[in-house]
Amino acid sequence: MIILTCDPSLTAFGWAVVEYDPASGYINLLDGGCIETKAVNKTTQPKVLKTEWDNHRALEIADVLVKKTVQYMVTDIIFENSAGSKSALAISALALVKGVILGIVATTGLPVKFVNPKAIKKKVGGASSTSKTLVMGIVSTKIPKFITLATGMTKAKREAISDALAVFIAEYNI
Repeated sequence: MIILTCDPSLTAFGWAVVEYDPASGYINLLDGGCIETKAVNKTTQPKVLKTEWDNHRALEIADVLVKKTVQYMVTDIIFENSAGSKSALAISALALVKGVILGIVATTGLPVKFVNPKAIKKKVGGASSTSKTLVMGIVSTKIPKFITLATGMTKAKREAISDALAVFIAEYNI
């Protein structure tokens, strides 16, 4: 199976494509990245509404995910099903990004799995409050190609990809 695993966010969307054979335990990290989108700049674009700009950002994310789904002939999609923060704007942004993923699922007919964020941290790090640094270390141990992929990336990008891979690790009990 070829899995697109995602850590959804409107600002730094982590994703990875993993080839996985549950029978043999074979894991091959094919690709991964972080889609960073920019918020509207009210100084240079004063007439652009935030909601309009967020739609543009969601389309940027959709474009990358659709291309990767086709490029790697993805068979399954999994993503962290976070409820988001207490901020209405953050919840709205996360809902927009989830809509992108679900739109891809609806269009392609691919199976999708939703993974609870606390379950991810507990399965990967042993506690529901596991730090991103610990998660990244565990991901590096379980999927060594992550180290090569993440070399030279910013901390934010490494964390986003690591979080996407943690979704995979938790869902398949790696």
